[in-house]
Amino acid sequence: MTDRLADTARFYELLADLEARLGGARVLADCSGRMNWPERGVYFFFEPGEARASAEGRRRVARVGTHALIAKSQSTLWRRLSQHRGVASTGGGNHRGSIFRLLVGIALAHRDRLALPAT
Repeated sequence: MTDRLADTARFYELLADLEARLGGARVLADCSGRMNWPERGVYFFFEPGEARASAEGRRRVARVGTHALIAKSQSTLWRRLSQHRGVASTGGGNHRGSIFRLLVGIALAHRDRLALPAT
């Protein structure tokens, strides 16, 4: 049996090492398809204001995603991230193309006590 806290601490150590090697974290709003992206991969989203309970003041991973993990995939990691990001000029996007955007929209509607459209 593994020690969950130790495994979690190690996970965040690995993320910190990766961030240091890359010269800092990438912020999705500041990214574009012209940047050097791997074709496939795993991505981690952090949410401002979300902190880890076991490490005060440290950022908490709010979402983990994978994309195009098989070599035959026709899509790319950047295409998937751009679906989450939406249109750069307006911030809008297709909530049906990104479950992340859909869930954030639902959370904001609940927070603001807005009616959700029927599906």
